[in-house]
Amino acid sequence: MASLTVEGEPAPVSIAAPVERHGLTEAEYGLVVDALRREPNAVELGMFGAMWSEHCAYKHSRPLLGNLPSRGDRVLVGPGENAGVLDIGDGLAVVFKVESHNHPSAVEPYQGAATGVGGIIRDIFTMGARPIALLNSLRFGPLDPSEDATGRTDAAAATRNRYLLGGVVAGIAGYGNCIGIPDVGGEVGFDASYNGNPLVNAMCVGIAATTRSRWRARPAPATRCCWWAPRREGTGSRAQASRRRHWARIATSGGRRSRSATPSSRNC
Repeated sequence: MASLTVEGEPAPVSIAAPVERHGLTEAEYGLVVDALRREPNAVELGMFGAMWSEHCAYKHSRPLLGNLPSRGDRVLVGPGENAGVLDIGDGLAVVFKVESHNHPSAVEPYQGAATGVGGIIRDIFTMGARPIALLNSLRFGPLDPSEDATGRTDAAAATRNRYLLGGVVAGIAGYGNCIGIPDVGGEVGFDASYNGNPLVNAMCVGIAATTRSRWRARPAPATRCCWWAPRREGTGSRAQASRRRHWARIATSGGRRSRSATPSSRNC
């Protein structure tokens, strides 16, 4: 439990309901209070909720991912950077990144998928590589009740699944096509376990010379930054990754998700 001292005296710490603390558990909220030595304000709470979410921090899947092999003679950059880098010989390296955008896509399918594609393309750019290919792996609930032998998909769920499928596919195409990177492969599957909560995994592959020094650059010193967003955009869809709620209700909240760049700013 979090503890707080004010003027040398113990002070109570209010533990808000999960929805009010942006998906943070009581233990995580306690860590925030201990680190700040006070309770967070609304902006700080939103930032912690987003950055400590499963979507951003992989707090649940990180232990599992850590069991995968990540070292080898050809591994130039392993976990911890924007993308992985492997030496493929002849002075060239392949740079790749795969990322899930499941929860943002469940909230807003077009923008969630589009920003997922844009994010992994950005990660390839930041490694000094040129993106050459996109791939994706998608999972949705059945598109019609008759396709679900288990009987778990009713008409409303099937309608929602069709909406999610159309939006996600359009978002992937909308961003990838505009920027001119071909989608060279992918797969899609359907199962009632994904009703209203799709899996949207996007991958980008790039190519670069092995002489890139930025791969081994020293970390930059701490820098202050200012975050600003127009309208009612926010970080809410990231925090949804740590909540156990029905996606139909989440989707109606509106205004708390990222939006991809407008066509004009993407130079379409």
